Amino acid sequence: MISVPAGINCGADCTENYVTGTQVTLTATPVAGYKLINWSGDCTGNQPTVTVTMDKAKNCSVNFAQFFTVSTNKIGQGTVGNGGEYMAGSMWLGQQSV
Repeated sequence: MISVPAGINCGADCTENYVTGTQVTLTATPVAGYKLINWSGDCTGNQPTVTVTMDKAKNCSVNFAQFFTVSTNKIGQGTVGNGGEYMAGSMWLGQQSV
């Protein structure tokens, strides 16, 4: 997570002091295989970038989840559906027609 104005580069520096009234934009970038799920605490939403106005001490957390790709193929007649990306720990129960 990084901030504008500069100061937060989370991994090494996750805390910074800002003057009252400053608008701080935080940007979170997941590593390969992960997706941003949502922000929590004083930040909300599910977009990579959020902005907070410093009117008190703020605590923002970003939540990522690991995703895996499911690939399907078929041999013979029939259909297979719902391939795609799934969050780690999730399960899809569906039908397969043959």
